[in-house]
Amino acid sequence: MLAVPFVLIEPLKVFALYWIAAGHVIQGTVLLVFAHVLSIFTLDRIYHTGHGQLMKIGWFARLMTWVVGLRDLAFGWVKRTAAWQAAARIASGVLSWFRSLVGSTR
Repeated sequence: MLAVPFVLIEPLKVFALYWIAAGHVIQGTVLLVFAHVLSIFTLDRIYHTGHGQLMKIGWFARLMTWVVGLRDLAFGWVKRTAAWQAAARIASGVLSWFRSLVGSTR
């Protein structure tokens, strides 16, 4: 399942690096970013499609439980920081402003 996206997308990354080395920095960078986004999206879709079957494998289920727990612990710590809370207040204010702006144009 993972071989097809790997065989199709990884050469794009190599070609992007070649473009950058050949002096086409902007085109190479855009292609490199596109290839990375495409590979992440593709592998994410494959993972979510096969998640149920993967979780039947004992070692994989234990590893994913540990990784998800670690992720939740890190997100919990980040969300308790003053910087996150300030950014959340600012984002909420911007969202309220945008909603009022869109509501007033109707």
